[in-house]
Amino acid sequence: MSDTHDKNAPAELNIVSEYTDGGHEIDRPPAITLFGFLVAMGVIIVISAIFVFQLFASQSDDEQAKLGSEPIAKQVAQAERDAMFKTTYGIVTDAEGQQTGYRMPIDVAKKLVLEQPARFAPAPPPIGWVHPDDAVAPAPAPDQK
Repeated sequence: MSDTHDKNAPAELNIVSEYTDGGHEIDRPPAITLFGFLVAMGVIIVISAIFVFQLFASQSDDEQAKLGSEPIAKQVAQAERDAMFKTTYGIVTDAEGQQTGYRMPIDVAKKLVLEQPARFAPAPPPIGWVHPDDAVAPAPAPDQK
């Protein structure tokens, strides 16, 4: 058996190859895999957007069907409340239920205002209060020669 390869002889170094460039390893990016991932994500996003739009459209249609006759009923109820407020006496409350005033029929209020307009005059200002227009210094008189 003749051995052409000597175990003690230095091995030939292949410095430049497909995997090395001057002795440095090159890690080539997985371009096809990355491109496939981006395309798949784009498709998933588009399908999700279509799904969300369809869900919104179906919810909107359901709401419109449910509210079909409610606006008219709400308007009728509001008209009844308005008529009651225009013709009856009552207590006015805020959102927390605190009493903020009283209400009276509009015709009675008009009659009271026309009979005694001074009743609704503003209250006098507090003692010592000066109106901003009165606080401005008078303009200097023009010099006359």
